Amino acid sequence: MQKIIAITTILFLTSTLTPITSAQDPKDSLELPDGAVSRIGKGRIFGMQYTEDGTRLAVATSMGIWLYDTINFKEIYLLTKHKNVVREMAFSPDGSILASAEIQGVIYLWDTDTGRLRKEIITPNSVAEITFNRRGETLAVLDGDGSVHLLDSQTGVETNRFENIVDFRAAGVYSLDISPTDFSLATGSDSGQVIIYDVYTGESKPKVKGHEEFISSISYNHDGSILASGSYDGSISLWDMDTGEQIRKIEEVNSISNLTFSSQGNLIAGNTLTGIIQLYDINTGELRKELKGHTARVIKIAFSSDLRTVASASVDGSIRIWSVASGEQIHIFDGHYGQFTSLDISADGTTLVAPTKDLPVCLWNLETTKVDKVFRKEGYFAVADITFSPSGELIATGSYGKYIVLWERETGTNLKRLDGHKDHTFSIAFSPDSKRIVSGSKDTKIFIWNTETYEIERKIEVHESPINSVTFSPDGMLIASGSNDKTIRLFDVATGETIHVLDGHENGVVEVNFSPDGTTIVGVDNTLNIYLWDVETGVQKKIIIGNDSGESRVIFSPDGKLLATGGRNGEVHITNVASGETLRKFVGHQSEIKKVEFTPDGTQLASLSDDGVIYLWNTPAE
Repeated sequence: MQKIIAITTILFLTSTLTPITSAQDPKDSLELPDGAVSRIGKGRIFGMQYTEDGTRLAVATSMGIWLYDTINFKEIYLLTKHKNVVREMAFSPDGSILASAEIQGVIYLWDTDTGRLRKEIITPNSVAEITFNRRGETLAVLDGDGSVHLLDSQTGVETNRFENIVDFRAAGVYSLDISPTDFSLATGSDSGQVIIYDVYTGESKPKVKGHEEFISSISYNHDGSILASGSYDGSISLWDMDTGEQIRKIEEVNSISNLTFSSQGNLIAGNTLTGIIQLYDINTGELRKELKGHTARVIKIAFSSDLRTVASASVDGSIRIWSVASGEQIHIFDGHYGQFTSLDISADGTTLVAPTKDLPVCLWNLETTKVDKVFRKEGYFAVADITFSPSGELIATGSYGKYIVLWERETGTNLKRLDGHKDHTFSIAFSPDSKRIVSGSKDTKIFIWNTETYEIERKIEVHESPINSVTFSPDGMLIASGSNDKTIRLFDVATGETIHVLDGHENGVVEVNFSPDGTTIVGVDNTLNIYLWDVETGVQKKIIIGNDSGESRVIFSPDGKLLATGGRNGEVHITNVASGETLRKFVGHQSEIKKVEFTPDGTQLASLSDDGVIYLWNTPAE
């Protein structure tokens, strides 16, 4: 099992068993929220588990845990009770219980037949790993301080605790796994050493120098008799757990991540950095099969117990089911793109573009809500903002890597990288004629770029704090900027001169936008207030009281009569500009709204949340 250790103790709570007072039907979560037309994306994948009989698949994502039927290839449940991302999961050997754990220390036990939550367990520290024993009556939990807790899988009650088995930092631990038989803890270090810890005695066996470079993955087979370790030195070592001796070393391999044994133990799977999965015979070291289809890094691999299939999950947004015998792909669960960082809708209303925290940037057909194309963004920095050019030919991205990139919409070709900012580029916008881009940065500077020469036309340096939002007026003559210095500023594009400074916000301004007729500016600052300003005079027109959790996003409808706002609690509100009345409230997101955008005809609204999912909502006729 691949395990990159970066564990900190997050919760300092007394270990308790919390009774469940209410239970949502998990099938309800599969349905769209009231008012939603469609859901775009199914959440970024963080983990995957196969039941041993190969009939159920659990996929942990940014929006919840999807449970799939892998016989009929259908969605069964969406489990959404977790408040934070699930990093670890384990099925009981008979598949009746699914344990899911947040790194923050919350563990849920689910009934896989009904999808109902059976128990909630709060652990005293963060969770690094969980596993059931082979009989299924005990769940072992390795926490962030290196202690192992044994829990009754039916009641969640702690039956034993072994303190401070391993010091992760001192041992240089890079990967780990827990034996399903005696709960011995195996670790692989950054120096290539394999160490086995007996949790009952707290003692460790002599360190074995198994590799020349750090160990990227380590994994027990199903009965705990063999341990596999994979290293960036290009080898996989197999160890006998009774003798501690090396059984075999498979060399010159690229598949040294996510090492996984088949249930019979005669095959071991791993993946390359490019997403190819390789199956090796552990008795001969022979490469038996290569499974090709993923286009990005693989997160998890799992065999069914009958050795009929193997499942794999990847950051390319797919979970694939493969035939072990033929190496052919049997089925793909796609659409698991998620944790989108921004979005925009093309001026022709046909396409929504959304970059993910991983490499893919997805262009979605708004009619079918299917992915039309995917291209890979430059580098590994997350995209803070993305926008179509009004002409529709270009896409621009602002990066946490200090730069702006221009892309060709049709092909995804990287046309030019614009460097100049000294810190994160939080916001970008095209001028109405597509000839300029304005960018606002954490470095407190605003740049105006020429899209034909790729040069900076003007630098504006008047804000005292990071700039969160920039935009052009509809006629392209003005720029508005919102900053953490609690001001909105209006600038003349031709001269760069400040026209108005709009004071009055309580916090840093997180978003600013013009009305379609260019007469009004709206801004929000994470409070419940929505501020409206007169562009010509710079005088505040009114304050509309919005979401009491605080408004984090705001935009005018295309006709200027409505405002869409996104709240810190995940709610989306549609408000009448003239009356200040809330016409509609959309509830479905699980965390703070990061972007709202109307379709050009104003009939639908797209919203993006920290839960990584985009919803399309029907907007009310006034």
